[in-house]
Amino acid sequence: DPVALAIQKYYPEPNYNGGANKYTNNFKVNSTTLAPWAKYFGRADIQFSDSNRLTMAVTLQDNPNQNPGYTFVDGNVDSYTGDVESWNTSVTDIWTISPSLVNEARVGFQRENDHYAQNSMGQNYPATLGWKYAQVNMFPQINVGGVYGEGGLGTTNNTATYAENAISPNDTITWIHGRHVLHFGGEVLKFMDNNAQWGDLGGGSLSFWGNYTASATKGVQTVGYADFLLGDSQSFSSYNKPINADRETEPQFFAQDDFKVTPNLTLNIGARYQIMTGWHENHNNLGAFDPTLYNPGYTQPNYSGNNSTGTGGNPFGAMWFANSDGRTNLQQTVNDIFLPRGGFSWSTHKLVIRGGAGLFIQPWSEDGYAANAEGVGAEV
Repeated sequence: DPVALAIQKYYPEPNYNGGANKYTNNFKVNSTTLAPWAKYFGRADIQFSDSNRLTMAVTLQDNPNQNPGYTFVDGNVDSYTGDVESWNTSVTDIWTISPSLVNEARVGFQRENDHYAQNSMGQNYPATLGWKYAQVNMFPQINVGGVYGEGGLGTTNNTATYAENAISPNDTITWIHGRHVLHFGGEVLKFMDNNAQWGDLGGGSLSFWGNYTASATKGVQTVGYADFLLGDSQSFSSYNKPINADRETEPQFFAQDDFKVTPNLTLNIGARYQIMTGWHENHNNLGAFDPTLYNPGYTQPNYSGNNSTGTGGNPFGAMWFANSDGRTNLQQTVNDIFLPRGGFSWSTHKLVIRGGAGLFIQPWSEDGYAANAEGVGAEV
């Protein structure tokens, strides 16, 4: 096959004798992956007046990386580059309204921006190989198996885009009243994930397992390389997945009382109320299996003699797609989350003992709760 012969040129020549079988373990190479880390810090304080101060802080870290391939016939074929960049910033305004009343307003912003790209992208390898079925302009993924397990070429699944943002505006009022220090406040957590699944672009993955050239009289052993030379691929797949705009919001409010019972004993009593609204996608590219939905394909069994019609079984369980019946969220909103907290501080002349307990929750992770439901219908 002319395409197979063109791809064959990108396989390296054997340079190592791995044992009695000269067809496997016959290539050895050392390569270096570069992944330096750089971190930057900054802070600025502005004193508007004796009662008002603004603080701005930022932390940036950057992790570019280069991942070489192993063939060295053409460095672009099975190598990829990436960059992981993250920001953590905050702006805080502290206003002393009176000696017993202070307001603290803060806006936090966190961002992780990751980009991975196969180095064969845009290099016109499909035209060079004479391969007409590429879905993306990049080198194909070749998987050769069989009794010798010859291996593959062109890892085309190392492409991805992740842009994950979190914004958290909040405000806290502190009021000192007698033996009480009271804190009241609220916060809104806004999660915004603009990402494509790992391996979002793939020109084509072809597998050769020797099924077409196998001889029944020789047993069940197969030689995938033989099928490869003839261009007889057992399977083919490609990907072109869009970037999804996933969103989730969590408003919350809290109150706390630091009560000085005695000069050496302070009790902390508080509670937090939180709402979790569930993940949605801005363009409604969302769907999942819902075991509570009525299955429209279900029909009541009808028995007549030895024949029966109808699907039978459980009538519930069907696919849900965003904006069906007005529903756009993957999870139902939870609005009854109450989280009590309590603590104490007791001191003597030379000893201080502190303790506390409380209920805490973890936000719904997009990876854990929405990753398998996003981008429905995006794979080709």
